[in-house]
Amino acid sequence: MLKVIRAFWPAIIWSLVIIFLSTTSGDNLSLPPFKNADKLAHLGVYYILSVLIIIGFSWYRNKQHQTRRAVWLALIASVILGGMLEIVQEYFLGSRAGDILDFFANTLGSFFAGLTFYVFKPARRLLK
Repeated sequence: MLKVIRAFWPAIIWSLVIIFLSTTSGDNLSLPPFKNADKLAHLGVYYILSVLIIIGFSWYRNKQHQTRRAVWLALIASVILGGMLEIVQEYFLGSRAGDILDFFANTLGSFFAGLTFYVFKPARRLLK
C-alpha cells in the first residue's frame, strides 16, 4: 500500500485539490475575461491529473508499465472523478451546479494527456 501511495502521491494531492475546488463556492475564483474560460480551466486541470496518474503508473511499475494501459487507466480514473464531481455539484451542493460541458472539458483534458503520451516520444520516455 505504501508503494502505491508513494507512486501516486502527486496525483492524489492534485485530486484532493480538484475535489476541494469543485465542492467549494467558485465565486472567489478569478478567471480570464473571455467566454467559457472555466472550460479551459477544466481541460487544463484534468490534463494535469491524467499526466500525474500516467507518471504514477510508471513509478509504481519501476518504469516498465505499458504506456497504453497506463493511459487508459488514467483516462478512466479522470473521467470517473470528473463525472462524479459534476453529479455531486448538481444534486448535493446548493452552491454549485453540475454542467455537462464541464464534464466534456474534463474528458477532453484527459484525452489530450493520453494523446501526449501516444504521439510525443519525449513524453513516452518518462514511462521507460
